[in-house]
Amino acid sequence: MKRNIEIRLGFHERDRNAVAILYAQAFFRKFEKVIGKPQEVVALLERGLNPDYCLCAYDENHHLLGIAGFHIGKKALIDLSLSDFITVFGPVKGVAKALLAGILFHRAAKSKQELLMDGIAVEETARGTGVGTLLFQGLFDLAKERGFSSIALDVIDENPKAKALYLHLDFKANQYTRIPWPISSLIGVTGVTHMVHSFIPIKVPAKLMGIKALVVLFILVGAFVLWRFDTMDLHAHKHVEISFESQENQLYGTLYLPKNEGPYNIVFFVHGDGPQDRTGAGEYHFIMNALLREGYACFSYDKAGVGASEGNWLKQNMTDRSTEVLEAIHVIKENVEINKIGVMAFSQGGWVVSELALVDAPVDYYVVIGGAIDWSDQHLYYSTQQAIKRGYSEAETEEYLAYIETGNRFIAIGDYDSYRQWVENHAYGTPMSKDRFEFALLNQEANAINGIYAIDVPFLGLFGENDLNVDSRESYETYRAIFEQTGHTHTKLYMVPSANHELLNERYNQKRHRLTLDAFLIGDKIYAANAIEWILEFLSQF
Repeated sequence: MKRNIEIRLGFHERDRNAVAILYAQAFFRKFEKVIGKPQEVVALLERGLNPDYCLCAYDENHHLLGIAGFHIGKKALIDLSLSDFITVFGPVKGVAKALLAGILFHRAAKSKQELLMDGIAVEETARGTGVGTLLFQGLFDLAKERGFSSIALDVIDENPKAKALYLHLDFKANQYTRIPWPISSLIGVTGVTHMVHSFIPIKVPAKLMGIKALVVLFILVGAFVLWRFDTMDLHAHKHVEISFESQENQLYGTLYLPKNEGPYNIVFFVHGDGPQDRTGAGEYHFIMNALLREGYACFSYDKAGVGASEGNWLKQNMTDRSTEVLEAIHVIKENVEINKIGVMAFSQGGWVVSELALVDAPVDYYVVIGGAIDWSDQHLYYSTQQAIKRGYSEAETEEYLAYIETGNRFIAIGDYDSYRQWVENHAYGTPMSKDRFEFALLNQEANAINGIYAIDVPFLGLFGENDLNVDSRESYETYRAIFEQTGHTHTKLYMVPSANHELLNERYNQKRHRLTLDAFLIGDKIYAANAIEWILEFLSQF
């Protein structure tokens, strides 16, 4: 039975979601890499659709069959603002995606006499019924009524059927643009043909090479920015939210799963000092992505009082933190099928590993990065490095370290008022907060030695050659000597050349301000050579 099809300007407001879905399905190749998943594309388009700049096809039951969008001046069917991007994606990703979309998808008519199409989409059940042809005829009539001399559109190489249809409708190829790499790889389009249907004979304008080169440059810059943002993001195939209770605090984390199915080899990330969230404010992304690419799952949680987690990490000692790890492992095993689970601990996390080893935790291996041995010795080493950084003479260094030792004695007896007065009477810096003071009091006797003796599972230790936070040589030699005494041979210890405390290239000891920019530009090359490779090599045996 033949449908009665009506072509009208605009769409019913009730059809806004249907229009967004139809348009997203038709042009998902175009949107996928820049905007994201289908539901994200629909959510964004639904906010920016302008019904004044489209023709719609409806059947006799008022069912939407197709849509044809167009540009007039600066207005178009898709009329997105920065606030739309921010609402859908949040402030950081929203601004980045808006910038890239503006660069990659910007289109404008070549003259005021040209009506530029903004895409045509026909519902799957209505294809082959003449809906597309009727929409084009409606556009031709609209263009003539409004005094346009031509209609233009762009068609990609990857859509030869559409190009054949446009040729049949008397569109002529006006200009071809080859999409350069990496844009072509990024958006899946190798070339675009600009086609024009003229109502009166018009002279094809000469190519404006300078403008074209500038546009290509903007596209290349946009593609590079998008590519770099993508490499900095976390690329888990699936996220499993995990919550668990420990010491009356509800803690929250995420299990990041690779593409392969379980049972999984899970690497449990244990934070170092500070208010760390589950991704270490994004600093874990490069290591996590390297692990995920090799098929390892990663788990990390927000420290107590950070992100979604309850409590206060400054009220904890290393035993408290090891208890959290044990509770989390128990809950993880209830949620996913596990092959192996190991701990990767950073800095202070080395003391957490020591506590885990003392209770024979159900862990298959340990990786410790930049772990210290003794709390007080570590603080003295760090203070010595600070004196060197400040350019103190030998005498000034001795005076500064004496000042530090006196402050440590106040910490040892828990006398915050005397500590604060001592610091305020000297010009070296400001006092730590009372919470931080109590954290130091709780952990002042932390020492990894007994726990190292108890380690009986495979172990990897990585120590930066130029670590300014921890005496890496002392740590390396202590682990080596104890493992030699215990006869534990399933161990690997590396003094990583040109590496700092975090295994980053040592240049970031002096140029920390460059780290974010360098991470954007060169990705995981911010790490010292072989640092990530040695981690993967060790894990490959499990």
